[in-house]
Amino acid sequence: MPRRQSTGTAIKIIGVCLLLAACAQQPTATGPRFGGAASDEPRAATIARDVVEAGGSAADGAVAGFFALTATFPAAASLAGGGVCVVHRPDPQQSEVLDFPVRAPARGGSIGVPAATVAMAALHARYGRLRWEQVVTPAEQLARFGHPASRAAVLTIRATSVGLLEIAPRIFGGPGGQALAEGETLQNPALGATLGRIRTYGVQDLHRGPLARSFADDIREAGGSVDETDLRAVVPSWTQPLAIDFANSKLLVPDNMAGQVFAGLWGDLVREPTLWRQVRLDRSGFLDAIGAANQRMGKSPPFGSDNAVGMVVADGSGMVVACGFTMGNPFGAVKYGRATGIMLANTPDPGLDEQALLLPLVGASPNIKQVFLGAVATGGAFAPAAMFETVATVVAGDKRAPEALARPRTFWAGDKSFVLHENGVDPAILASARQKNLEAVPMQAIGLVDILHCTEALPRVPSSCGFRSDPRGHGIGAGGGF
Repeated sequence: MPRRQSTGTAIKIIGVCLLLAACAQQPTATGPRFGGAASDEPRAATIARDVVEAGGSAADGAVAGFFALTATFPAAASLAGGGVCVVHRPDPQQSEVLDFPVRAPARGGSIGVPAATVAMAALHARYGRLRWEQVVTPAEQLARFGHPASRAAVLTIRATSVGLLEIAPRIFGGPGGQALAEGETLQNPALGATLGRIRTYGVQDLHRGPLARSFADDIREAGGSVDETDLRAVVPSWTQPLAIDFANSKLLVPDNMAGQVFAGLWGDLVREPTLWRQVRLDRSGFLDAIGAANQRMGKSPPFGSDNAVGMVVADGSGMVVACGFTMGNPFGAVKYGRATGIMLANTPDPGLDEQALLLPLVGASPNIKQVFLGAVATGGAFAPAAMFETVATVVAGDKRAPEALARPRTFWAGDKSFVLHENGVDPAILASARQKNLEAVPMQAIGLVDILHCTEALPRVPSSCGFRSDPRGHGIGAGGGF
């Protein structure tokens, strides 16, 4: 039978709206009323925005957005997954990286030990303003009662449809036994029940309580070896970001593989030659720079954009949270926990670790306690190149975010005989490739970038800020002044 929204769904959605409206009574940060989010999946972006507009901090929005992604974009976000966030607030000034990779269990195996849920609890505990249940409830409602599948979700489901229809046909299948189509109901009641327990009892229930036992049973049934000891041992890490200085400002990124490649590109290609520290961009050496940066990593990391999902959230106080989430591969291990409704992540491959290629970024001016940029790039090895092209165009090219996102991108791994490029790329780059005897191979999309960009700054001039999602994908930027 064709799937339809249940008559109760509208009531439940109204209930979520009323819950969020009640949040408005919570204390809000000083400064202009502003907030929003950008993400590769549109419904999660709107939920993150709604939570911020209802009085939540950017951290509240990011946590709510993550949980929503587990229901709306299970290809890359899961309670069993991992990721990394850059968190910055200008006043009182604080910058941190929250790192929560999926790790191998003590006894080995193909299914990894989850970390994302514990990390989101840590982010909420440190920077949240709303009650825990207020940031979990929207996702619980989406999973329990269903929602129209977005184009972003459907494309990933169809790409992995054979395995998904084997393990969970009622979730990922549509009428006639085919994979879900856009607009058909994506519903995971078991995940909704799990989120309900997390809402009520907190994340410790998934790692230490009765839910942990069910989760461990799910993993064993799927052929994994993760047990309750592994789950109890999960602790996310707070570290300092890698700071790239320019023009009295800083670009803050995680000190991972992607962050180091990005920093190398910036150092090689961005110059500040004048007395007034005017930033200048020299793209003529881009191929040499990206090739050398990738070669320094000593690995051949994965290409593509289906293994991760990004989100950037900001509020009127100037707090920005940029996060990337992944399960390593599309839909992780392509295993489903029947009791908990959780898509299980695969154990990371040390040579092809998607988590090390997640690239969140925040641009801040510490001396004046302002922020002007928040972004996240995904796409495996494409992420640093995509981020550099976007951020350098905004900062050194003095362009707005839509123009920066639209600029054609190029990628060279450094050890390959070909250069990948999007249509319309600078002819000089293609000429440089020919000089190196490299084949120029056209490609539809090189990475995805979600961005918050302020032509002035937050929190000083919120009207100068806007949220954008990469036109190569199917997400949205949602929010602004309110």
